[in-house]
Amino acid sequence: MPEGKLLDEDGALAKKYTKLLDYRARVLAALEPFRAAKHAPLDARVSIKPAAGDRALLTAAIAELPDLFVVSAVELDPADAAGEAEIHVDQARGSRCGRCWKWHEAGGDVDPRCARVLSEMKKAS
Repeated sequence: MPEGKLLDEDGALAKKYTKLLDYRARVLAALEPFRAAKHAPLDARVSIKPAAGDRALLTAAIAELPDLFVVSAVELDPADAAGEAEIHVDQARGSRCGRCWKWHEAGGDVDPRCARVLSEMKKAS
């Protein structure tokens, strides 16, 4: 395995992921009542009302947030929170993908990402 170099703690990348991991911790805490009600995290759709100043970061990372939070969907509320970020968790919409188990609204047995992967695998074989 190659050795990586340490990340500059004052660099933009470190600051970005420090903030995203802070949101991840908040989402995981908000998921606890949902999980206690016998739901799996992948059954969740998370809605975030970002703290002031965090909208641009979350908007830029919106495609990676479901994987970071291990949920099916993440949406940003159109308004910013007055103080701390507000996180709401409810049941994801649509149907469950037979491959990755995430919920999606695209229709069909698999979500668009898995359909693309399966298509590429079929071409490669």
